[in-house]
Amino acid sequence: MATINDPARHVQYGLQMKGADVWFTDVASKGSVTVNAVPEPSTYALLAFGGCAAAALRRRIRRANA
Repeated sequence: MATINDPARHVQYGLQMKGADVWFTDVASKGSVTVNAVPEPSTYALLAFGGCAAAALRRRIRRANA
């Protein structure tokens, strides 16, 4: 889907299931369950910002105690 700044457009998310259709309580006899999560780019930006903020705070505390 092309990215267009239009409030009428939306992105639809879904799940894809592969394998036998069983209850989660039957997993032991049917195989295993794997859940993969792909973080959004904003998650990485938040982690980078948090790291920079922590470094700046640490530097400020060191200066105050020196």
